[in-house]
Amino acid sequence: MTPPSSLLPAAGPPTNPKTKIRPPVPSKDDVPTMGLTSNKNFITSNAVDVILAKPGKVPQPEFQWTQKADYGKVPLYLKRNKQRVAMEKEQFSQYLRLREAPVSRRAWPVRGAGCGARGACRVCRNGVEAKRVEGAAVWEQGAGTRRRK
Repeated sequence: MTPPSSLLPAAGPPTNPKTKIRPPVPSKDDVPTMGLTSNKNFITSNAVDVILAKPGKVPQPEFQWTQKADYGKVPLYLKRNKQRVAMEKEQFSQYLRLREAPVSRRAWPVRGAGCGARGACRVCRNGVEAKRVEGAAVWEQGAGTRRRK
């Protein structure tokens, strides 16, 4: 379906004519121009271009990772992480042992052994007091309470 011609403007010349970018193709009757020569000395111009050119990159030897001072050593952060994981495993296993022990034989957990406390660690629970002495837990006998030494 074509629109009615009364709605469209009248056709006219293009508003932006295209300009030719390339020269026209020569016809078969055109004779080529012969005898064109250049006075340029290509050897000298090439030598000047090479002299003035920016120097290229010098190849560097490949880096030897095995020659580093700390090659093959375990990094400090991995040692710390391993210690933390071992401490958490010990705390968890101590928790499980405490949980599985009968109620009558249950000992209160010693916080100084693996809680990460600085210096002496005191925990008071139902009259039981635990102290951290030279890395070992010591339980003391008190009045009216059951304590282990």
